[in-house]
Amino acid sequence: MRIVIIVFYFLISSNILIAQSGIAGKIFDGDTGEEFIGANVVVLENGVFVIGASSDFEGNYILRIDPGIYDMEVSYIGYRTKRIEKIIVSPGETTQTNVEFGPEEEGLVLCPTYIPIYMVPLIELDNPTSIKRKGADDIRNTPQKSIPQLAGFSTPGVSILDQ
Repeated sequence: MRIVIIVFYFLISSNILIAQSGIAGKIFDGDTGEEFIGANVVVLENGVFVIGASSDFEGNYILRIDPGIYDMEVSYIGYRTKRIEKIIVSPGETTQTNVEFGPEEEGLVLCPTYIPIYMVPLIELDNPTSIKRKGADDIRNTPQKSIPQLAGFSTPGVSILDQ
C-alpha cells in the first residue's frame, strides 16, 4: 500500500512539472546563425523584475513563470539590449520565443574614460629643505660614530635602536 501511494505521488508531481507554463527559446545571431552562450534573459511584468536566466552552450533558455502577459529583455556583451513586449504565457503551455540579434543591435559604443595620472616626485627641486647634505666636518662633529647611526641621524623618520 505504501508503494502505491509513493508511485501515485510521483505520477502527480511529474504531471505538475510537465504542465508548468513558461517562456523558452533560443538566442542567436541572425547573420551567422551562431548561438549566444551566456546571454542574459530578464522577464518583466509592468516594468518589475519577475525572473531571469542565462542561455546555455547552445543558446537555449527556459523560464518557468505563472500565466500572464510579460515583457522580456535580452542582453549580450557587445550588443544593444533587445526588448520583446507583450509575450502571452498561457496556463500549462510554454511560449516559444526565439531572439535573433541583427546588425542593428551590434556595435555598442563605449565611451572612453580618461584617468588623470598624478605622480609625486621623490625630491622637490623647488624646496631647498627637502635635501640635506652633510659634509666631512658635520660627520666629525656628531656624537654618532657608526654608519647606521649617521644614516638615522640625517634621515627624518628613521630611528635606530641600540641592542
